[in-house]
Amino acid sequence: MATLSLRTVVPCFLLLAAAHPACRPAAPGDRTRADFLISIAAGGGFTGLVRGFSLHADGTVEAWQRLPAQPDSILWTIRADPGQVAELARQLEETGALEETYEETGHMTTRVVYSRPRAAHSWSWSSAGGTPAELKEWYGRVRRFCRDLPGAPQPPPREGSP
Repeated sequence: MATLSLRTVVPCFLLLAAAHPACRPAAPGDRTRADFLISIAAGGGFTGLVRGFSLHADGTVEAWQRLPAQPDSILWTIRADPGQVAELARQLEETGALEETYEETGHMTTRVVYSRPRAAHSWSWSSAGGTPAELKEWYGRVRRFCRDLPGAPQPPPREGSP
């Protein structure tokens, strides 16, 4: 049986550590600590239809929908200003929600997911109270931001509206 000396183990460990992506300096196209993904969605009800938006740190915004037992459908993808998307992430952090947990479901449920390289947070609520107004207001701002992006298809008017 061969024995390993410290002189053999340390160089091997350093070589493996240097090869690991977390130990290398970030290249211009690599993911960085500033990477994040924000996903907002609302739906449920009788059909189970959920619609939402995914906002990526690079400015990519996707509108999507999900039906039970079916894969997600991407409705459209638009490139937004990454600075504006980063501002929305900063505003979410300022709501204080990252220190709290809100997991409430109901007939119709709203969900927010905020993913970063080392942590993910999610919150959900229904029409019942309990979720802070700041988080609900932030959700409304993000939803308007996505719907108002230049080039975003506008939803058809509701029946009976002008």
